[in-house]
Amino acid sequence: MGRVEFTFYMIIVWLFLPVFTQYMIFEFLNYPITHQLLSKELILALDGFKPLQSLRFDSGYSMHYNAMSLWMIQIPISLIYAHGRLKDIGWHPVLSIVLGLPVINLLLCFWKGTQGENSYGLPTGEATLGKKIVVYGSPIIVPLALLIIGNKLYG
Repeated sequence: MGRVEFTFYMIIVWLFLPVFTQYMIFEFLNYPITHQLLSKELILALDGFKPLQSLRFDSGYSMHYNAMSLWMIQIPISLIYAHGRLKDIGWHPVLSIVLGLPVINLLLCFWKGTQGENSYGLPTGEATLGKKIVVYGSPIIVPLALLIIGNKLYG
């Protein structure tokens, strides 16, 4: 798995998965039948899942984002992708246990893979254009997407 492809999946797992989950719960709780089928405790628990929050201050609003909201899902997924990325670099895949941590995992987004064949096989093909656009445009795309979703949730 190449750098661009790995970075693309990390953006999806760490930035968009929690917000998408929050949006789906928000939409689910807005159906009237939901309140008839679920207990009040479960509805309150689901409603409390808010990785993206809008905070009001005297002079305006601020957005707060907690990327670790689904860590019990995100870390195993990161380990799986780190396993593939380590093979591309030529390192032993068992190291994915150490590199599966979010901050250390960031190194795999920038570390260049081996040229040609290594002990794990041939390098993967080039990432698709869509993945490249998301990765290289992420400094603009990610905040813009979070603002749009936040506006839909709290607007």
